Amino acid sequence: MVAPPFALLLMPRDDRRTRLRRHFTQGLQGLAPQFALFLAAGVISTGLTALLASLPHGLDLPLSHFGHWQAWCALGLIVAIAFTGVHPLIGIATLAPLVAPLHPDPTLLGMLFLMSWALGTGSSPLSGSNLAICVRYGIKARHMLRWNLAYAFGGWLACGAVFALHAAAA
Repeated sequence: MVAPPFALLLMPRDDRRTRLRRHFTQGLQGLAPQFALFLAAGVISTGLTALLASLPHGLDLPLSHFGHWQAWCALGLIVAIAFTGVHPLIGIATLAPLVAPLHPDPTLLGMLFLMSWALGTGSSPLSGSNLAICVRYGIKARHMLRWNLAYAFGGWLACGAVFALHAAAA
């Protein structure tokens, strides 16, 4: 509720009407791919939830609870899958209904989702932002992959430390 008024207040006063018209007629069209991604993630999550609800005894996971170690492993899995080109949001949308019956700590789950989205999109050489960087600066994709593997592994270890701190505080 605060963002639109502040955007209008902070917009340069000269040619404000033309800028707004251009934003509504041309700028919002550029959001179509992101909108489709969020819509697809919602459909996947809802479909998986319905599938799990239709099972007679639910899904029998090999986990009895979802704690910090499981979150750390799930983070590694989502980031690894992001390196294959699957957006981390899809991994999050798939994981959420799977672990919901285990009643995980909401803060832990929120940290996991935020970390997996940030680390997955930031490190995957197939993410849109990294592909744009490769094209813009003439970087070879294999170099981006090699550099980002070290970044992803270091980020995964750092996130594990944050999970450990959260476990110690709990």
